[in-house]
Amino acid sequence: MNVNGNFYLFIYFNFLIYFRHNILSHYSYITLFSFFITAAVKCVEDSDCPKYYCMPLFKPRCSLGWCICVFKNRMNSYN
Repeated sequence: MNVNGNFYLFIYFNFLIYFRHNILSHYSYITLFSFFITAAVKCVEDSDCPKYYCMPLFKPRCSLGWCICVFKNRMNSYN
């Protein structure tokens, strides 16, 4: 009975060590790279790109069938 109890404790502690190392220590990497995941939007013309797609100071434009963010040039901006 004692041998089985020690074996189960051994398995339990190994699981805790595995969980702590593989999940908790890599959590910072998971959250860091999740910020760089963005959704791609297909388009035909500039009006197909949603306005919320870009951060402030950028405007969405259609380039080669995909929406991209272009910096607003305030000197030569016609729209």
